[in-house]
Amino acid sequence: MKKLLLTALVMSLVFMTACKSDPAAKLLGAWQMDSMEGEELSETEKSITITFEKEGKFIQTAGDKKREGTYEVSKDGKTITLKPAEGKAEEMKSVELKGDKMMFKDGDKSETITLKKKK
Repeated sequence: MKKLLLTALVMSLVFMTACKSDPAAKLLGAWQMDSMEGEELSETEKSITITFEKEGKFIQTAGDKKREGTYEVSKDGKTITLKPAEGKAEEMKSVELKGDKMMFKDGDKSETITLKKKK
């Protein structure tokens, strides 16, 4: 019995460590537009939310518009490629996660966009 409990504890620790080191695991959940460097956000931009799901799927809403697709995270966690069901792929580059904030550059644009994790 002790051996079984010890094995379960070790497996739990391995799983938790793997999740912490996996950049994609840190993205899971809903993120809302917080700011865009050098610009004041419109009401529609303030409503933009993107939800990253475990299965590699995303849902993005902006006002009454919605789009879905899949996403991939680079091994270093610095690039997220969104592949909407309709339209061409988009890249979130120079991704940086700090607490409940995600900062990135939209494609080749120089402005930093900040999203805040929804609770």
